[in-house]
Amino acid sequence: MKHDHVVNTPGSSRTLEHIHDDERAAIAQDQKVQAPESKVLFHLAWCKNCRICVDFCPTHALEMDARDYPYLAYPDKCTECGMCEVRCPDFVITVSNSKLKF
Repeated sequence: MKHDHVVNTPGSSRTLEHIHDDERAAIAQDQKVQAPESKVLFHLAWCKNCRICVDFCPTHALEMDARDYPYLAYPDKCTECGMCEVRCPDFVITVSNSKLKF
């Protein structure tokens, strides 16, 4: 099934299909993956598809894609609280301006 959803990042009109193609290429090269100007960075090569980040997101901004990898589905809902980053057991997620202080 082909996705026609548009990624809602400032200045971006890329579809999820294009983002997923970029993710696949980055996983093959073991690089970090993010949409342009994204608030959340995913290192999908480390992801074990546990859904913890999605389940603990207080604003429901994250979802799992067709390949069971997390992505920022609703950037405008993301408050950069950092809960996904803290809860991820595999250090897959980095929130650019996390409000959590350690």
